[in-house]
Amino acid sequence: MRFIIIYIILSFIACHIHGQAVIPKISLEKRKGQTQINLVDEMIEQARLDWLSGMDSLAYAKLEKAIIDSKKLNYAMGEANARSQWVRIEMDYQDQEPLAQRHLDTMFQLAKKAKMPLIEGIALFRRAQIDYDFPERYENAMKMLHHSNEIFKSEGNKQWEALYYSEYGSVLTYKGQYYEALDLLLKAKKIQDKYQLVSNLKSTISSIANIYLMIKKYDLALKFSNEGEHLADSLNDLNTKVFYKNQKGVILNKQFKFKAAITQFKGGISIQEPMGKNQRLVSMYANLADAYIKTNDLDSSQKYNDLAKTLHKKLTGEQSWGFHTVFINDAKIALLKGKLSEAIEIANFGLTILEKSDITFPSEKKEYYEILSNAYERNGESRKAFENYKNYQRWSDTIYNQDINTQLLEKAYNYEISKNEQISKLNLEKVKHQKLMTTRNLLIIISIIGFFSTLYILRTNKKLKEINFALKTKNLEIENALYQGQNIERRRLAAIDQEDQNAQLTTLRSLIKAIDPDQLDDHNSVIYKKLIDITTGATNVDGLIFHNTLPGVLEQDGIVAATHALVSKLTVQYNTLFNLKEEDHIGRFQIDMEHQLYQIILESINNIVKHADASFVNINFKKVDSLFIVTVEDDGRGIDVDLKKEGKGISKMISLANKMGGEYKIENLLPNGTKIWVKVPIEEHSKN
Repeated sequence: MRFIIIYIILSFIACHIHGQAVIPKISLEKRKGQTQINLVDEMIEQARLDWLSGMDSLAYAKLEKAIIDSKKLNYAMGEANARSQWVRIEMDYQDQEPLAQRHLDTMFQLAKKAKMPLIEGIALFRRAQIDYDFPERYENAMKMLHHSNEIFKSEGNKQWEALYYSEYGSVLTYKGQYYEALDLLLKAKKIQDKYQLVSNLKSTISSIANIYLMIKKYDLALKFSNEGEHLADSLNDLNTKVFYKNQKGVILNKQFKFKAAITQFKGGISIQEPMGKNQRLVSMYANLADAYIKTNDLDSSQKYNDLAKTLHKKLTGEQSWGFHTVFINDAKIALLKGKLSEAIEIANFGLTILEKSDITFPSEKKEYYEILSNAYERNGESRKAFENYKNYQRWSDTIYNQDINTQLLEKAYNYEISKNEQISKLNLEKVKHQKLMTTRNLLIIISIIGFFSTLYILRTNKKLKEINFALKTKNLEIENALYQGQNIERRRLAAIDQEDQNAQLTTLRSLIKAIDPDQLDDHNSVIYKKLIDITTGATNVDGLIFHNTLPGVLEQDGIVAATHALVSKLTVQYNTLFNLKEEDHIGRFQIDMEHQLYQIILESINNIVKHADASFVNINFKKVDSLFIVTVEDDGRGIDVDLKKEGKGISKMISLANKMGGEYKIENLLPNGTKIWVKVPIEEHSKN
């Protein structure tokens, strides 16, 4: 057992490595076979569509190809469907009936070989459709038709079951059994509506319209016929469109709307003639001839009736049992032209054929007896005229009685149809109403949510604004308190530093003064005098600088006013000329920014006073776009390179400028002097 399992695993791996696993190969073959079967089904459907579009030769060719391919695939249902469709096309022409019968024989053999009862049922149905047109085959055809439905029911095939009801309903209509016919047709329509069998529904609708035509409910007949024509248009079904054109012409002819009827018949003929000659064209020629008789255009009537006779004989041969509309037209034309013997002969021939049929044809018999009665009366044969008139009345009464009986049925079925239509409409309206209610409720809920959300957002925004305002106020209070504290601290530290430095300078000055100048030679006396001057000046400068570190005017009036005050004091104290220029109206900035700028200016002036030995100092304020620019320029000895790199004062000024988001730059001027640049952004800091 273990060896078997190992062998299977190794075989699977080997097959997988070579890309030829056994199971996928089988699946691939199955998929390939199913694809070919699908192609056969598509070919049969395309052939059906070609036939409906009038391209019968192309349809026959595709069906022959589908039969051959189905045999190769051993696809019995495909072959059966192709042969069934071939027979259905032949039913429109009736010129290859023996070949159609051979196709049906093959279908019976296929059903037996493949053990598929549905194929047998379809073959029985098609053979019945062909055979019940022949009197000697009618009874057996009905047996086959009923047996086919037993198979359809046992197989659960609703499509073919509905086709049976529709077909049998049409047969009963021509027998004058309108009650049973309408019952069957409504059964067919119910199934076809339920399962959306649109292609079959069009023939059922036409049969229902035909019943309304028979019971002289012409408006209802026209309504259903119009519905069928719209359905044929939606399916691009030219064959069915031709049928409805013919049916609408017959209805309009019965309503005495002869010109409209002629238009419908000619419209159908213009579509059918390019598609090919068939039995339906015979019917349209004959019906058009009848319409021309009603307008007393006997020449046109004779022309189209002759076309109908010629084509009918060509399609059915001498053994056919006739086409009664053609015979009736010929008899009427002869009667109107005064050819009484010819009219009598034709009418009697038509009645003889009808007597051989199991189908009643009450309307046709009424027409023949009316022609005979009129012809014999005009020929002076009163007794024969009276006998035929009694027969005419009998068949008229039969039709009338049938009409009375059918009217009761019609009312009942009209009620059911109307009720079902109303129920469907009500259900549809109910669904629409429910959808509208759901949509409305949803919109109301969304609107309410949106309304309260808007209120909540507005209220929240209001609260947030109040909170933000309060926070800003608090921040400003804290900021002001902080600045005031920092200013107090700065002043305290400045005072301490000033006192400390003053004490040191005073001590240094006292020690220097303790030296006896009389004991010094001339050279040392000069040095002694310079030391006294330097210490005195340093004491004065430090006092002035520290005194102006954070002046009150800076907080009160801003950077420009504070610098003006500083420059004024320095000019008085020293021989150096200090000059301040304000190119634009500067205004106020944030207090911390003004402090930092003032410290940079103080540090720059301090360096100039201590080291530059300058005769003038120019301070310039200006605004360029969103920048505030301060320049401090002197004509002193310039700045030492090492001091520029390592000086703590310069590092401090660079740090302050960077803190404000700006930049600090210092350079030596030629031939002498120094220039300091400070650029800081003021857009985010401006108060005014």
